[in-house]
Amino acid sequence: MRGILILFSILFTQILATTIVSGVFKGVASIRTWVQSNPWMMWVSLFGTIAVLIGLFIVRRKYPANFYFLAAFTYLPFFL
Repeated sequence: MRGILILFSILFTQILATTIVSGVFKGVASIRTWVQSNPWMMWVSLFGTIAVLIGLFIVRRKYPANFYFLAAFTYLPFFL
């Protein structure tokens, strides 16, 4: 039961963080313009997400490294 609670708390945190950051990127015109005028951010985000997924596979059972990779996986797709 505790494992399910931890899983859903991590998922909730990821969804909440994604919603907040995406809202800022969509709502603040200067940030939106900057992100849209710098296409390199999309490529960094795309390849960074793939690299983090590979890293997650490697450190899936190593605490706390897996949480660092999970946080990176949560924040990298914001720019896509």
